[in-house]
Amino acid sequence: MNAWSGPDARRAFFESLPRRAGAVVPARVEGTLRIDLVGGGDVERWWVTVGSRGVEVGRRQRPAQAVLTLRPVLFDRFVAGQTPVVAALLRNEATFAGDVRLILTFQRFFPAPSGTEDPRVRACQDGGPGASWRQREDSGSVRRHTREAP
Repeated sequence: MNAWSGPDARRAFFESLPRRAGAVVPARVEGTLRIDLVGGGDVERWWVTVGSRGVEVGRRQRPAQAVLTLRPVLFDRFVAGQTPVVAALLRNEATFAGDVRLILTFQRFFPAPSGTEDPRVRACQDGGPGASWRQREDSGSVRRHTREAP
């Protein structure tokens, strides 16, 4: 077990959500996400409510508009930035039901896996959209097809 796994790391992650919410939660998203960490016959449940007042985290049962179910070890990988949430859902390593806006908002709290970058930033660094096409065109490696007049 490393510093980014286990019950203490999960608790620290959940406790950090309210203070980080301003930079993460869009104003138009409201609702409660229940996270079920299932392993070894036990279920560790957390409720995360996002709204105009920020984020509230707790273990007290309440109605939820969405449920994320996964193993604790996978959640630890999310917290460590080793696995993206949507990728785990697509690989069926976790299940999700309910308001998709809540999981898309919740995933913003996790760090990006190392070596990833925003493709919009990369495109600007490379000269903006279409830069590679313009470079090939300028070098003559792109043939233009023209129609001949009848």
